[in-house]
Parts: sequence; C-alpha cells; structure tokens
Amino acid sequence: MNTLNQTKTESAPQTTTTIEPVGFADNFRLNGYLRVKGLIDPEEYDAHLKNLEKEGKGRPDGQVRGARVFYKDQKFEKLLEDLRPKIEEFTGYKLYKTYSFARLYKIGHVLQSHKDRVACEISVTISLGNSGKPWPIWLLDKDERPVSLTMQPGDGVIYKGIERTHWRERNTFGDCSQVFLHYVNQDGRYSIHRDDQKRDFACTFKMFNRNIMFVVQPRYR
Repeated sequence: MNTLNQTKTESAPQTTTTIEPVGFADNFRLNGYLRVKGLIDPEEYDAHLKNLEKEGKGRPDGQVRGARVFYKDQKFEKLLEDLRPKIEEFTGYKLYKTYSFARLYKIGHVLQSHKDRVACEISVTISLGNSGKPWPIWLLDKDERPVSLTMQPGDGVIYKGIERTHWRERNTFGDCSQVFLHYVNQDGRYSIHRDDQKRDFACTFKMFNRNIMFVVQPRYR
C-alpha cells in the first residue's frame, strides 16, 4: 500500500494524486466515501465532453431536467478502465468496471437526493471543469449526517453508490463538467453487473406533473 501522496500507476492517466489524511482504504470501507485530489488531468476530458454537447450527441437526461447525458462514450470508457487499478487501491476491493457516464451541469440544474443502481456499487465522480466556483456535492455519511464536498478540476470523490445517499442543490455556480465511473466488487453479490450487462429495467410516467420512476432489479440470494 502506498503512502498518502499517491503517484501515477503505469496504466492510469499521468498525474500526481493526493488524498485527504483520513485513513485510505480502511477509512473508505468504514465511511463509504473518500475525496481524492488530482485524480486525473482533466483538460482533454473537459474539452471532449463540451464537444459532445456542442455536436448534440448523447440523450436527454431523465434525472436532471434540461441536461444531456453520455453513456459509455469511448473516451470515458477508456478512462474507466485506466483508473481501475488506482480505484482498487483506494477502496481495497478488486473491481470490475460497469460503465461510464458524463454530464454537463448548467445554472439552475438540480440533482435530486438518491442512491445509485446496483451497477454503481463503487462510484467515482470526477470534476472536469467549472466556469465559476466549485459546485459542491452532498452526501449522507455513515451516521446519516450531510457532508458537503467540493472538487477542483481533476479532483474526485469515490463513494459507495448504492449505500451513500447523495445530491446537489440548485446550481448557482456556473457550468460544471462531470464524469462518473462505476464499478462492482469482483467478489461481491453485484459482480454479475460487470460491463453493465444486467441492466435494470426502469419505466417512468407522469403523475401530478411529477416524474415517477419504478426500477425492477434482479433478486439476489
């Protein structure tokens, strides 16, 4: 196990990484989240996401009204795999990748409080760029207390996506480029979701002008 000042691994993006002095993988397992500074060099990924948005690619976002999302884009999928050894080191788990997901938040966007689906057992949210001050992400810690975390471009938060409730309040800060990388524990009950092969079935309908979503997930023994 390396020291708190993490240097690049052979297969990961070439950048120097530091983490908060909170105990590393043991602390991640205990608290369910870990903020990592300098996880990647974000410039090329920020430019790539903005080009995707400019070209009208992706699809409308069912979670953040007015946003577009980019599922399993080739460049972000490579990042997902390249960072896997480093995320394994931070979390203490051997991981399978499931999928990448990118979104460009804008003024007025809100991310409602939620937990992720089972393919997101270990999730990483990485800031690619901000047009203003960093827009914080909130989550509930193991004692159900709200914690606010800010990220400079290149910083990331690793968290247990299906355990830690998380959200973002209304964006008053400016454009915020974000990529999400999702993994499952190779030795865990959700390993069948490797490469997002077992997609959840979800349907959405409107009731009283609000979107209601039902998700059907596989049963686990």
